[in-house]
Amino acid sequence: MVQSLAQRVRFFSPYRVAEELRCAAREFFESDGIEVDLEKRTIHLTPIFKWYSMDFGQEKNIVKWIINYLDANKAGLLTHLLADGGPVNISYKNYDWSINS
Repeated sequence: MVQSLAQRVRFFSPYRVAEELRCAAREFFESDGIEVDLEKRTIHLTPIFKWYSMDFGQEKNIVKWIINYLDANKAGLLTHLLADGGPVNISYKNYDWSINS
């Protein structure tokens, strides 16, 4: 699984930056930013969360943060996985470095 983050470059308004960043996060997770495999209890994420784990926190905290930016269906799936007491596996996609060339 290769992660491609070839998103358009955005410019943010200093007056609405928080709102614009929330919108960008929602769009990212609605596209290919997260995949959930219920049978394997696995969440597939961009490796950026692993690389910047000091900023995002432990894996369960990352998932809780992500829930805020998901549509109701995916948010419900993740909430159920976290709440039922079973293990939740995090898998990090391969990053596609070719977008930088």
